[in-house]
Amino acid sequence: MSDQQQFCLRWNDFQSNIVTCFKHLRTERSFTDVTLACDGQTTKAHKMVLSACSPYFKAILENNPSKHPIIILKDVPFNHLQSILEFMYAGEVNVPQDTLPAFLKTAERLKVKGLTEVVPRTFRLLEELEQGQKGVGDGTISWGLENDDDMTLTSWTGMIIGPPRMECNERYPDEPPALKFLSRISMNCVNGVTGAVDPRMVPILSRWQRDYTIKTILQELRRLMTMKDNLKLTQPPEGSLF
Repeated sequence: MSDQQQFCLRWNDFQSNIVTCFKHLRTERSFTDVTLACDGQTTKAHKMVLSACSPYFKAILENNPSKHPIIILKDVPFNHLQSILEFMYAGEVNVPQDTLPAFLKTAERLKVKGLTEVVPRTFRLLEELEQGQKGVGDGTISWGLENDDDMTLTSWTGMIIGPPRMECNERYPDEPPALKFLSRISMNCVNGVTGAVDPRMVPILSRWQRDYTIKTILQELRRLMTMKDNLKLTQPPEGSLF
């Protein structure tokens, strides 16, 4: 018998089917055997899922022989608990960006596998995102998420720019402001000695309209920076001034 050929029978959609089954168990509340209480509300779950996804819950359940125990979670918002259970049963969950830090702290406290590993990185990046949104230093640099919906905080956009000084005389907005860069930058429209912007080289300035704004000017300068002719220019050392 030991010499007989062995056949491997594989369920190709095993993982996706398990996830679907778990979702149905949670949605239909089938075979629940534990109640979680917090924030004045309760929800039911399964010991097996809680134990597999959290050593915190595993330790509690191992020390509680009750067939259907009630676990009271102190200082845990109910919406956090609901999201954590969604993550445990489905393997993913959507959390609003403004509540993400608090949610991850709750997940860390409950030792939820798959969430606690990303907490240090996420906290650091959320702090940096907040700094970028508030603006720091002298305004010569800025940064933020490439996509505001990027919950993984992976793709970022940074900008290093010598801020132009703008003089809006008494004829503004009928005439454009005079622009001059403070930090050295190499651009076809910028005087290499004085840092003054030549309005003839900037379409927005050369064809100025009364409804154009300072924001319009800055957007145009940013566009010009990405033009091939300017990208090929050698930039001065960082921090040098005109």
